[in-house]
Amino acid sequence: MRVPIRWLQEYIDCPADPRELGQRLTFSGTEVEGLVTLGGGLEQVVAAQVRAVSKHPKADRLHLCQVWDGTTEHRVVCGAPNVVVGGCYPLARLGVTLPGGL
Repeated sequence: MRVPIRWLQEYIDCPADPRELGQRLTFSGTEVEGLVTLGGGLEQVVAAQVRAVSKHPKADRLHLCQVWDGTTEHRVVCGAPNVVVGGCYPLARLGVTLPGGL
């Protein structure tokens, strides 16, 4: 059974490190098979606002977007058919490695 740490914190005083919590539970007789971090590896992904959208000149299903990430404006090729000016979307800046090695 998977149990969120936040749920456990409602009932017990949990240590800050999840690995330590896993060891304590295992030593108390409750076996912990593994720890799963959800959403990990997305620290470099930011929310960016779309400022302009135009059709890609060489592809029917792509858009060229001008996006603002709070510090810099970027030109991005986007394949989402529902992208709109003013919308905020996740942006992985150039050089970021996403979970799974992408």
